[in-house]
Amino acid sequence: GRVNRGFRGGGFTTSAPTADLTKTGMFKPENLLSYELGFKSQWFDRRLRLNATGFYSDYSDLQETVFHASPALGAFSVAGNAESAEVWGMEFEGTAVPVRGVEATVGYSFVAPKYLKWLDQKFDAKGNPVYTGPKNDIAVQENVANQRSFTDTPHSQLMVGLTYTAPPTTAGTFSAHIDTYWQDRVTFITNNQTPGGQADEGWAYAVVNGRLQFAAIPLQKGSLDLAVFGRNLL
Repeated sequence: GRVNRGFRGGGFTTSAPTADLTKTGMFKPENLLSYELGFKSQWFDRRLRLNATGFYSDYSDLQETVFHASPALGAFSVAGNAESAEVWGMEFEGTAVPVRGVEATVGYSFVAPKYLKWLDQKFDAKGNPVYTGPKNDIAVQENVANQRSFTDTPHSQLMVGLTYTAPPTTAGTFSAHIDTYWQDRVTFITNNQTPGGQADEGWAYAVVNGRLQFAAIPLQKGSLDLAVFGRNLL
């Protein structure tokens, strides 16, 4: 079990198109309280290894940068704070040696991030900031937590692999490995509720990788390893 606490310093947006949005873009220090609980184990004379962990991360004033665009102000980004956010997740990995020379591996991770509260500048249908007050000088804010997504964070990732190592010979040792990696889709823009943001999402994908190796080839001095490998074979 483990508990961690961390923080990141605050600042302000220097690239906002107007002075008031620069003020809106001031962001406070970010704080994190993270909890983790897991186990590591070996079974059957170390022929099976199972490890797993679960974690929960509690963010306050999480620092994020959001892209906006409007006819009047053009394209710009404003940094700010998501008042609260949480991340639930788990990781699992297993390694098994069913017969001599064969090793099978599997790994899986799941992450479920969510913004709980995020007060941000309100924008109208044309993308222009909304103001109120006697002189129309008070920026209107709204809770946009349900309109924001964590970026570059696939919910699920899976890896399976198989390795065969032949018995050693006086000429060297041959081995072959193949693995497949798969991940869920990802979002690249935090405010992905806009049509443009939704169009800029990464699809789920899988890749197959392989490697052939002839190792420990004896030389007059030392030894030589020869290998050929490929990523994304398909």
